[in-house]
Amino acid sequence: MEVLIFSYAFALLLIALFVQEKMQRQKIQGGYQFFELISKHEKREKNIQCSQALFERLAELSIDFSLELFVHSASEEIHLLIGVPKKHVTKLNLLTTSIWHEKFVELKAFSERSLFLDTNQEVSTYSIVQAKEAALPIKTALKGDFGLFEALLRVSSDLFSFNEGIALQVNVRPENAAKLEEINELLIKLNEGNYEEGRLLLNKDFVLTSDSIQILESKVAKPLMQVSVKVVLTTQTKERQEELKGRLEDALLQTNQGPNYNFFELKRVINQANFLESFYAHHLGKSTMQLNSEELTTLFHFASRQSHFMAKLKH
Repeated sequence: MEVLIFSYAFALLLIALFVQEKMQRQKIQGGYQFFELISKHEKREKNIQCSQALFERLAELSIDFSLELFVHSASEEIHLLIGVPKKHVTKLNLLTTSIWHEKFVELKAFSERSLFLDTNQEVSTYSIVQAKEAALPIKTALKGDFGLFEALLRVSSDLFSFNEGIALQVNVRPENAAKLEEINELLIKLNEGNYEEGRLLLNKDFVLTSDSIQILESKVAKPLMQVSVKVVLTTQTKERQEELKGRLEDALLQTNQGPNYNFFELKRVINQANFLESFYAHHLGKSTMQLNSEELTTLFHFASRQSHFMAKLKH
């Protein structure tokens, strides 16, 4: 009898914890409102320019925001989303329509961000991080026909339209004034020839010259932000997981442009439960990078649905 009572009490405790966790998650998610941003500009360069301007204005207003490339595991569409705290929704609307102009953009409320994970699916979780722990800039590639984000879109468009999905989430917090002042002081020390203290900004392989210092100065010339990137990938088999993981790694590899630059790499996350909870709560997390607005736009920008990069899934 005592065993039955204990088992019953334990079951009730588990149910209570589950309900509490669900309510907490709903409460956390309730703080952000997500929209699908549909650009009607057909030219890639114009969408890049508008995306960067939007990110910079949000940073200037000290508004945290979240960006997502999202392909549902039972869908044929690639969705590009932006989320802000609910109290800033009006500002987001005003900024978007003024930057794109009203007839060239549509903000469509997007409430369902669940991946609908099937128990038979293989799920992998990753972070995209900078390879070097330094304030080195990412080599940006915002012109031409092929860039980092387009490469990520190509991988997404190659997913099967049933039981394969991807979510790439970019969480952004504008850098605080104290950190910006610290970086500028270190740059001043470098320019004065004080390399020992100034090297706190650098990787050990950085070639220190007047030209390379200008590379660092170009990074802080644009608004700086703390950024974390989470990736969730769902497939039917482990083999398919490894194939798509390899393609994501190849896409990121193009940012490796030598010792004076940083670059992105894919890092597998083992603790999926905590990671997914953080994903749904759009937490910045611990694996943060310091990117400027141009680097952020290299990693994520909005695109026209008419773009061949935004084609429906091919299978």
